[in-house]
Amino acid sequence: MLDIILKLIDRCIQLINERKKSNRELVSNYIDPILAEFEDVHASYLETFRTYQRSIAETSMPFTMQHAVFAKLQEDALFTAGVRQRLSDISTMSLPTELADFLIAIRLYLDNGDTTTIGHIRDHTGTPHYKNAIRIQIRIYLADIANSNMLDSMKVEDATEAIEGAIYQLQNRYAEVYQTANKLRFALLR
Repeated sequence: MLDIILKLIDRCIQLINERKKSNRELVSNYIDPILAEFEDVHASYLETFRTYQRSIAETSMPFTMQHAVFAKLQEDALFTAGVRQRLSDISTMSLPTELADFLIAIRLYLDNGDTTTIGHIRDHTGTPHYKNAIRIQIRIYLADIANSNMLDSMKVEDATEAIEGAIYQLQNRYAEVYQTANKLRFALLR
């Protein structure tokens, strides 16, 4: 009888160790690489948004639709699409169910938290631009400001504030992704 109990205990310990190993593999094979891709996307956004702010603040060009920032927005959307697409593809893959909340947080980051338009946002030409919601939102705000009847100095101030507001939104979404990832890591590695 004691032998059966000891075998049962050994088997339980073995199962616990296998589960811990499996959880460590989830972190190292999925969470860490996905976060690395996520960091690339986030760093790209921050870098380009700083460029937009400088472009608006440091130029003597009137803030109209011909301002260089609009061409830069379009160029950046084009040249960063691959990085965003990789992350988007990862967030929609059939991965272990334990990663669901983490992947949803990433999708919300890419969609700027708007669950009603996931994957359906269109730019000024009507072309769908999947997973670039924040940049499209900035372009819409800036176009509204550029087309307004405000004094140019007010346009520059409002445009800079609009980009700053977008950066705050992005940083909040970034924090949500990391909170979700850390919660998942803690649950898996405890």
